[in-house]
Amino acid sequence: SISYFYNYFMGLITDLNNQNSEIIDLNNKNEKALKKIEDSEIKYKSIFQTLEEGIVITDDKGKIIDCNSASENLLGVNKEVLLNINILEQDWGFIRPDLSIMPFEECPGKIAFHKNINVSKVELGLKGKDGVKWFIVSSAPLKLEGYGVFNTFTDITKRKEEEERNAIFNRNFEAFLEYITDFVYFKDINSRMIFCSQSTANLTKHKKWQDMIGKNDLEIFPPSTAKIYLEEDRFVLENGKQLLGKIDLFYDENGEQGYIQTNKWPLFDENHNVVGIFGMSRN
Repeated sequence: SISYFYNYFMGLITDLNNQNSEIIDLNNKNEKALKKIEDSEIKYKSIFQTLEEGIVITDDKGKIIDCNSASENLLGVNKEVLLNINILEQDWGFIRPDLSIMPFEECPGKIAFHKNINVSKVELGLKGKDGVKWFIVSSAPLKLEGYGVFNTFTDITKRKEEEERNAIFNRNFEAFLEYITDFVYFKDINSRMIFCSQSTANLTKHKKWQDMIGKNDLEIFPPSTAKIYLEEDRFVLENGKQLLGKIDLFYDENGEQGYIQTNKWPLFDENHNVVGIFGMSRN
């Protein structure tokens, strides 16, 4: 009996030791898993806070439950205020690119939440004390229990301002090309027209100056005249030097012979390579 009991007792101890080893091994694995989760959370928070794009995350009721520092700066609202906002209830008064008011129902976050779809790259503006800030906004539903939508805001205000400056320049430059009476033209490295004044188009019997884009002098002027102009171009292109005060024979839009004074300058790229010609001639 003692022998049976001893064997039974030793068997229990062996089983307990095996179970303890399994528990220790499981605890070690759990600790490693928890460490990985902790490391991942640290990395996530680090990336989350250093992104230039604003990020706003909501719960399944539309209430904001997390946001990064960029979202505070871009939206002009501190985190404490943002965490008390429900995107399904807060109308920010966003505006469209044409400056009309964006209806609340068209806000990307609201559409993504109610329709459970991704809404990508919506351009909208937000009026503030310093003027309108412009954003590209994307919103997507989060497929996690308790979560709602994930919103990103990318600031494009500087790009919009640059586009507006370019638009103003283009309008003014087109007006310049339309009304100047001198013959103004820009050509590429192959002496093909990039753009020119309407007066140049009128001289060559083209209805619009845009019709001359891509053409060279052989396609525009009589051969003898084109030969002179192309030789001038070649001098400027090959030497990278200006040509000033050259007097040339020409025929006006009525076919009458006359003379023009021509000036031509080389156009350079950022590496100072000649890439074309700017010319101005006067009757």
